[in-house]
Amino acid sequence: MPELLSKYEWLDLLQEHGVAGFNQRRRQDGFNLIDLSGLDLSGMDLTGINLSQANLQGALLDFAILNEAVLVFSRFTNASLREAVLYMVEAPESDFSGCDLYQADFTGADLQECLMEGADAKEAKFLDANLNGAQLQRCYLNDADFTGASMCGTDFTEADMEWAILTGVRYSETTRWGNQRPPASPEVAKLVSALAEPDSDSAEDSEDASPSDT
Repeated sequence: MPELLSKYEWLDLLQEHGVAGFNQRRRQDGFNLIDLSGLDLSGMDLTGINLSQANLQGALLDFAILNEAVLVFSRFTNASLREAVLYMVEAPESDFSGCDLYQADFTGADLQECLMEGADAKEAKFLDANLNGAQLQRCYLNDADFTGASMCGTDFTEADMEWAILTGVRYSETTRWGNQRPPASPEVAKLVSALAEPDSDSAEDSEDASPSDT
C-alpha cells in the first residue's frame, strides 16, 4: 500500500497532475480518510474530483468549480465556498455546518441528510437539489433559490428564509420550516377556496325548507 500523503503533498499532487492524478492516487489508497483542512483551493477547477471522506474543515474554496464532484461523507465545517460552483455534486451526509456559502451554486446537487447548520447561504442556488432529510437549522438563506428542490423531512428550524424562492418545491409533513414556507399549490388553494364558499345546493335546500309567510 502506498505511503499516506500529507495535506501539502495532496495539494502538490493536485497542482501538478490535476484532478485525474488526484483521483488516481485516491483509488490507490482505497479512498481512505484524508486531511485537507485549512488548504487554499480558491478558484481551482476541481470538476469531477473525488473528495469523499475528506476533511476540508476551514478550507478556502471561494470561486472554486466542483461540478459533479464526489463529496460523500466529506467535512467542510467552517470552510469558505463563496460563489463556488457545485453543480450536480454527490454530497449525501456531508457536513457544511458553519460554512460561508454566499452565492454558492448547488443546482442539481444530491445533499440528502447533509448538515448545514448555521451556514451562511444567502443568495445561494439549490435549484432541483435533493435536500431530503438535510439539517439546515439556523441557516441564513435570505434570497436563496430552491426552485424545484426536494425537501422531504428537511429541517429549517430557526433558519432565516426571508425572500427565499420556494417555487415548485416538494416537501412532506415532516419538513420543518423557518420564517418562510412555500405557498399552497394551486390545487390546495382551490380546495381551500371551495371549502370557504357556501354550498349553493345547501343554500337552496335551506330556502325551500323555510316556513312560508302566512
